[in-house]
Amino acid sequence: MSVPTLTWMLLVAATLGSFATAEYLPQRSLAVAVILSVAALKARFILHQFMELRSGPFPWRATFDVWIAVCAAMIVGLTWYAITIRPIN
Repeated sequence: MSVPTLTWMLLVAATLGSFATAEYLPQRSLAVAVILSVAALKARFILHQFMELRSGPFPWRATFDVWIAVCAAMIVGLTWYAITIRPIN
């Protein structure tokens, strides 16, 4: 199989895993963290495999990897804050 096909299969499996996590993990904040982490990895795979960032210059790859990590961390942190520190009654 080709690398894009394997990557696509991995993305589908990650999507199904995220769905299962949302359905069966009882802790909401942990489920959100897991799902968003998987989404960040999926974004990285898409950028590197399908947008051909893997063959681009290192500064571009590093910039996009850091951008994905920072965005994911901010979303997980803000979601955790909203769920645990300031829950909606």
